Order: sequence, then C-alpha cells, then structure tokens
Amino acid sequence: MEKQEVTTDILVIGSGLAGCMASYKLATKGKSVIVLEQGPQLDPKQIDEIFDKQTFNNSTSVSLVEVEKLQDGKRSTRYLPANVGGQANFYAAVSLRMRKQEFDKWPINYDDVEKYYSEAEKLLHVNGNCQDDPYDPPRSEALKNLDGVEMGPCAKLLKNAAQKCGMHPFSHPIAIDFHAGCKRCFVCNQRLCPFGAKFAPLRFYEKNHSLPIDVRPHHKAVEIQFDVQNDCKKVTGVKVYNIQTKQYIIFKAEKYIIASGAIQTPILLMKSGLDKSLPLIGKNLMVHSLGLVLGFFPFAINKAKDFEKWISITDFYFDDDNNVQGTIQQNEIMAPMYVLEKTPRWTHFFIKKFYYNISQFLVIAQDDALVENQVRLTGDDKIQVIQNSTADDIKRKKLLIKKAKKVLHKAGAWLTLSFGGLSVYHACGTCKMGKDKVDSVVDAKGKVWDTENLYVADASIMPTSSGVNPSLTIAANALRIADYVCHE
Repeated sequence: MEKQEVTTDILVIGSGLAGCMASYKLATKGKSVIVLEQGPQLDPKQIDEIFDKQTFNNSTSVSLVEVEKLQDGKRSTRYLPANVGGQANFYAAVSLRMRKQEFDKWPINYDDVEKYYSEAEKLLHVNGNCQDDPYDPPRSEALKNLDGVEMGPCAKLLKNAAQKCGMHPFSHPIAIDFHAGCKRCFVCNQRLCPFGAKFAPLRFYEKNHSLPIDVRPHHKAVEIQFDVQNDCKKVTGVKVYNIQTKQYIIFKAEKYIIASGAIQTPILLMKSGLDKSLPLIGKNLMVHSLGLVLGFFPFAINKAKDFEKWISITDFYFDDDNNVQGTIQQNEIMAPMYVLEKTPRWTHFFIKKFYYNISQFLVIAQDDALVENQVRLTGDDKIQVIQNSTADDIKRKKLLIKKAKKVLHKAGAWLTLSFGGLSVYHACGTCKMGKDKVDSVVDAKGKVWDTENLYVADASIMPTSSGVNPSLTIAANALRIADYVCHE
C-alpha cells in the first residue's frame, strides 16, 4: 500500500512546460523535486497511436479535461490534454519573445527576463532567422539560425508574396531541431513528435532522468492545506488523489510551485479557498483573439506534403500609438477531419477535392485583460471559461485577417475564407502578477500574496497576452521564478 504521506524539497503541481522548466532549474540547483501530473505517462506505442490519428483529440491514449467555453454568446465544449508533459507536448513549437516595450505593463522589465529567454531557447533547441523580424527585441546571445535548412515550397511562395506587399516575413524561431531526425511532417501541430525533433516536456524529462526529479503520473492535486498566523499563510501540505489506487496522499515540501496552466491553476486555488482573500484569482483571462485565414489556390500549393509552418509577419505588431496588435503566422493545414470540423459545411466539397490546394495563416491578436473574462467552477463542479471580446479585440483581429488575405491573394489564391477560433489554448492571465495584492494574485517573484512558501510559475501570472505564442515566455518566466524559489 502506498505511503499516505510523502516529503520532498520542492513540490511542483503540473508537468507541462512551466513545471518542466521549473523542476529542471531546481534539480540542477541540488533540490529534490516531485512533479505531480493528473494524466498518464505516454509510452512509445501510445505516442505512435497519437501520431497516426494526426491529433491528440482523436486519440484514446490522452486523458482530456473538459472545459465549457462561453464566448461572445456562443457555447462550446473544449478539451485540454492531460498527460506527463501537458499541452506543450502537442504545440506547434513557434517560440517568439515578447517585445521589450510590452513589459511596461508588467511588474518586471524585459531586462529582468532576457537571460532566461536565452536559457529557455537553448533548453528548447530554438532556432530561426529572427534577425529579419522588424520588432525582435535585444538579445544577449544570438539565436541558432536556420542556415542550411530549406523552407517548404508554400512558405517560399507566401514569403515572396508578402515581400511584394511591402512586408518583412521572416523564419520564426521554432523549437524543432531539423537536423535531429525531423521528417518534415505535413501535420506537426497537435501531435507529439515520435522522432524527438520537436521539443516536448515528456522527452525533456526522459533526457534528464538522472536529475532528482520524480514525476508522478495519475496524481491529481485537490486541495492546498495551510497554517495561518497573523494573516500570513504557510502551506503545510497538498492533498493529492492517486487516480489509479483511489487513495488520498498528503505531499509535504519546503516550497510549492503551481504550474497547472491558466485554466487549472486558478481552479486549484479556488478549491483551496484562496480566492476569499485574493478575489482576482480566475479573473482577467486572456486566450488571444485568434483567427484562421484559408487561401484556396487553383493549383496544388504543396505537392510534396512538406512541413509548412516557416514564416511569421510582424509588420503590424504595434499600432501608431505603440499598442500591441499581433502577428500573422503561416499555419500548417490540420488533418482533413479537423479542417472539416472547423469550416462551414458548404466548403467541405472543395476542401476534400482541393485539400493540397489550400494554404493557411493564423492571426494572433492580443486580447484585453478584463475582470469579467474568467475561469470558474459551475455548480456541478465543471470548469467554465468565459471570454467576451472587446471592440479593440475585434478591430485588431480584423486588421490582421485583412493583411493575411492580401498576402494570400498576392500569392495566387482565388478565394479566401476566415473564421474565428473558440480555442482554450494560449490561455493566460488568471493569477495576474503585479506590484500590489489589490490588483494581482502573485508578486513579481511569482509568490502568492500573504503566503510564505507558495508560488505560481505558469501562463496564469502573465498580465498581458502579447501578440505572439506564449510558450517561450512561459518557459523563461518559470526558469526565473525557480531561481527565486532556490534562493529565498
């Protein structure tokens, strides 16, 4: 029978990108770390099965967390993958830094996190020709470039078209080692790379197995326990449910880091009663104002069925008042069944017949942080996400869609279609970092206000969503916070 109490130096709740980076940094500093994960450990056969199904959503190997989303009057059901490595096992791996001036709305500045960006880029094997990015921020170390790696035919066509439109497309930084077994798969997003070329936390744990990191799959944290003295809390343990043995165990540590993501981290804090003293827990949710733009061409734009997520366009990243708008990013066409699910029924005939005649852009527009946009529990203990767009959110996305369509038409597309996403990916902001407990949940070090030994290190602490994929900023911030945890 499993012990009913387990002790360690540091307990990390969540094994995704933030938990992975934080536990690595702590272990290299000599700390023993236990990482809790509610989902399973995927074995090679399961990874192959996910790869064959072309998306984790169609797989039976990945546990899924159901989320009800209410967005702009639309109700839908979304699913988050739960497994060792989390959502970052299946991401598209684009790894752009936030711009220097974006940190004006954070309690830290760009210089505070720059060295951690460089560290994260090395750990994730990020490479790309970002020197062509008009807004690439200052770097203390040059990024490994993509010289010698030839982009696909569709990317070349779109890059040339964007240049003819007066734009400055560039090979975006991406956490794929094209020289380490990469097969240049046509569908890469939403799959865990079985060849080890794309970064995945699951692979990172395996690679660093000699470090004192004990990953516990099937362990779900259900409540944080506290001792309260003089209005200051100290975590004394975390109640954890072992899904396999159906037993509850208390995990005790010197310090605790929550890294369960911007949707599940606030839920745990709410279940532990912290929202009574910190009412902004779960509030200020941002999920990016995402849009997809399809271009239909009169010819097969990708006959080789090659990897097609090479370029980004950031010419419109800031408006005239230096407000963030966002990024246009070449996006691989998803598996046919996924495309059919996301597009109007009347287009299905054309999609099936001309699948390889389609190219796609993803637009990533910053969305405003609003208190009413939030994560909460329903009466029947279900996770609910509420996200309503502001007029500025809609304006930013419309601009980027318009510019993306311009490039597709210049490249030869005879028809373009755009539609908005109901995604719960890119979520951030629900445990906002700030300078004062009145308007935030954690301080600049990621420490929960008025709590001695509890930290948050994932996307939930981000005060703004930016106009780029949040993955690299999540990784860098987790490394930065882990440094504080080591030394405080």
